[in-house]
Amino acid sequence: MEEERSDSSYPRSLEFLSTTKRFWQELPKKVYSHIINVPIGHRFPGVDTEEIMTPEKLFMIQAHVIHELAAENESCIFVGRCADVVLKDHENCYSFFIHSPLEERIKRIVETEHVTERQAKKMIKQTDWERSSYHNYYTKQKWGDPGNYDLMINSARTGIQKAVEIIMDYVK
Repeated sequence: MEEERSDSSYPRSLEFLSTTKRFWQELPKKVYSHIINVPIGHRFPGVDTEEIMTPEKLFMIQAHVIHELAAENESCIFVGRCADVVLKDHENCYSFFIHSPLEERIKRIVETEHVTERQAKKMIKQTDWERSSYHNYYTKQKWGDPGNYDLMINSARTGIQKAVEIIMDYVK
C-alpha cells in the first residue's frame, strides 16, 4: 500500500469521497465502451466518442482531482491512484510504501477475511498484480521501487501502530 501526504485537509477528503461516490452512483446512466462490449478506442454507431469513459480518461480525471485537493487543502492522504508520481513535484508531499513479506500478509488476510491460506495467497497475488500493472502502465515507473518513495516501511517488522508513528515523525 502506498500513501502520499500533501498539504490538503481531511474534511475536504471526505467531501471528495462523497463526490466520488455520487460519480460512481451515476455511472450506470452513462454509456461506456466496456459495458457494450466494444473494445476501447473503437467506434460504436450512435455513441459520441466524447461520451466514452476510457481508463486513460478516468486516470486523467483522478490525477486532476488529486492535484486540486493537494493544492486547495492544508493536509490530506492519498492511498494509491499513482499519487506518488502525480504529486512528485508538489511542495510538501511525502510518499510512503508500506510492505511486508508474503507469509505475513497471508497470515493477516486469513485472520481479517476469514479465508484459507490458499485463498489469501491468491487474493494477495491478484491485488499485487492489479496494483503493479496499474502503476507501471500509467506512470512508466515500477510499483514498489524504493527510488519512487520517500520512505518504505516493512509493517511486519514495525507493526501497524509503529508504522503510523514513523510516518507521523517523518512529516513533522
